[in-house]
Amino acid sequence: MSRLPYEITEAMIQCFGKCFYYKDLVASFLLKSGVSDVLIDNYRNEPKYIWARHQFSGRGANIIFMTGEDIFYILDGRYHLQDALRAKHEKAEQEGRVYYPLSSL
Repeated sequence: MSRLPYEITEAMIQCFGKCFYYKDLVASFLLKSGVSDVLIDNYRNEPKYIWARHQFSGRGANIIFMTGEDIFYILDGRYHLQDALRAKHEKAEQEGRVYYPLSSL
């Protein structure tokens, strides 16, 4: 997944800070845009501009989800933990998804 140009990212952060009085409206917009609620809530206690910056900087997107099935594959020896995390990280960067099942690799 390619990153947005700096100018566009900054404009969106300024827009969120100036146009939305409450964070709930920003959160609603992000949810409707497909952003995970876990990522949205991650920095919600921060001031509005800082919270918005985290949403676009990638620093808030350092979560990789695993299911019980993924953990089973690791414990069963089908995948090494490091390989599984590396593969999930690569898929998350390429496709912008926080969850990618090991069974799909």
